[in-house]
Amino acid sequence: MPSSDLLHALSIWEEAALSRRVDFVTYRRLAEALGQSDLAAFRNLLADQRPQHGAGLLWALTPE
Repeated sequence: MPSSDLLHALSIWEEAALSRRVDFVTYRRLAEALGQSDLAAFRNLLADQRPQHGAGLLWALTPE
């Protein structure tokens, strides 16, 4: 999946999770939800594209 499509899918997933009052999610859960099998590459993409969301071992659904 191209990174622009992946980031769009991430935005949609985040909106749904926020509606369920989710604040944080593990990178592994997020990768599984978005169909990403290479966790390291996925995490690097997120760190490059949305560094404000990284919270240690968790992905913050709202930027810090």
